[in-house]
Amino acid sequence: AINGGKPSLPAVKALCECVRKATSLGSAALPPLQRLYAWLLFETAADVQEWIAQVRAHEALVSALALPCRQVALWSCHVITGAASNHQRNAKAFAKAGADQALRGFAGRYVQDGEVAAAVTGA
Repeated sequence: AINGGKPSLPAVKALCECVRKATSLGSAALPPLQRLYAWLLFETAADVQEWIAQVRAHEALVSALALPCRQVALWSCHVITGAASNHQRNAKAFAKAGADQALRGFAGRYVQDGEVAAAVTGA
């Protein structure tokens, strides 16, 4: 379903399904989040943003911010930032899913962590 590492709607859907299962997957949810974020950094960003909107991954990504695995929460933050950047529909969907409160909660758990503070500030 990942299509050789190339972004596609089925690949984004498969990766987002992993994020939806992050509570049971724990740190195994990290590679799908990292792949999504990598795709959001390149010329494929607009397509990936739209596919994230289509598969309605917003609640799953916001929920992952509360998981005990710091890395999963951190990379969820990165994906949220990339998916919402210049994409009004995603930004609204993340807000509706409670991203602001979840981001504050994530930052509050890691008050002394500069990497978390930078990620949350960029969100």
